[in-house]
Amino acid sequence: MDAGGETAAVLHRLGLPLRPRPTPVSLAPYLPLHHFSSKLTISPLHASDEGDDETTPGLISPATEVLGKDDLLAEILARLPPQPSLILHASIVSKRWGHLAASAAFRRRLRNHHGRPPVLGAFERDGKKLLFIPALDSPDRIPAERFSLQVCADEATNDHWGVLGCRHGRVLIINRTRCELVVFDPVSGDHCIVAFPPDFDQHAYNANGALIGDEQLRSSAFQLVLVGFSANDGAGVTAARVYSSETGEWGQLVAAARPCAVGHLPCTLIGKRLYWWLTERDHGILEFNMETKSLGVITKPSIENIHSCRSRIINGEDGSVGLVVFSYPSMQMWDRKLSDRGVATWVLRKTVDMRGKLALPSSMEAGKSTILGYTEDADAVIISVHTFPWVQNGDVYVFLVQLDLMQCKKLHGSFMENSYHPYANFYAGPTALKLLGRLDSDRDAAVPQA
Repeated sequence: MDAGGETAAVLHRLGLPLRPRPTPVSLAPYLPLHHFSSKLTISPLHASDEGDDETTPGLISPATEVLGKDDLLAEILARLPPQPSLILHASIVSKRWGHLAASAAFRRRLRNHHGRPPVLGAFERDGKKLLFIPALDSPDRIPAERFSLQVCADEATNDHWGVLGCRHGRVLIINRTRCELVVFDPVSGDHCIVAFPPDFDQHAYNANGALIGDEQLRSSAFQLVLVGFSANDGAGVTAARVYSSETGEWGQLVAAARPCAVGHLPCTLIGKRLYWWLTERDHGILEFNMETKSLGVITKPSIENIHSCRSRIINGEDGSVGLVVFSYPSMQMWDRKLSDRGVATWVLRKTVDMRGKLALPSSMEAGKSTILGYTEDADAVIISVHTFPWVQNGDVYVFLVQLDLMQCKKLHGSFMENSYHPYANFYAGPTALKLLGRLDSDRDAAVPQA
């Protein structure tokens, strides 16, 4: 039997699906992994004093032999539903299982098998602190303090800072007072500071930016794109620069054909292009092409309720630019299509009546509705619906909506009128990371890649 056949056979015997199940899966068949059915005659694995895995003699079955192969074991574990608690239980079976489950190579397998990562929660600016609001239920819920970060020192009373978004497992923070960007990895706790290029210092309060990492987790390198108003040789222009973590330097200035003001909402990455809302007076969307290093402006559609609190730039069909517009009870999705002659038009993809999808009281009269955040990593938005008439202490209902499947999950937490930044990632859990510590590159490289 080939490797694929062995994997399928073991998955069948363990009761694990070959592909992710479209509906939520009960945790009972999977917790914990070292308590599999006795029919498999697999003894609990434990680590010896030397750190090697041992099993009780005489209880080794063909399934155990298959699980002894790192490549097949990784393939089996990658087929677990991507809840952090399941991967955590797998990681504590033995040191070998733990090192495998915590490696970047295994996270690549998870991404390759499951596609989009789960939304673990959302970040917001809270005074001098980057606050994490968990989105998952127990036992997958990540403590808020595990991912939160003190951004400004207590004495930094006047620092003007904000969150520019989450992408590829990291959070990008801008400190416009200090003219610097902060790249934060919540899982590892690492962060680094990158100073603005000098020509952006004078107009730091109008700057925006984006972070692009390696979506396939093959490298820890990243790029930063800073856009805004640059005082280039005394002549102000709307421009961008790209920073590379590999060189530690900012690239050449890229200027737009005409001046325009970039808004403060996070950008959206679609393919190799970044998109930001411009301010209302400029009535458009700024596009930065990462391949050609060029800036351009595209016109937004003339549709109702498209102002910033009710709309976000999203991934459209066939790699195009899209928009989601939410005005309860209607959620619309639009795509920008190019004709054979290169003429661009905005086309309505679909309209969804959210009354049957959101768990709102049947007697409730909805008032204000808002899109609080979007992540292209998971293709999901966070939305809020207020009771009507809206008052300061009225009821607010907040939901995470998966746009491709239109699946909705009610979120619990202190969601206000701020911008929120959904964070999606494959995560092995704080206990596993505490037990295993950092993996050296040699051990990480030893785990087979998909």
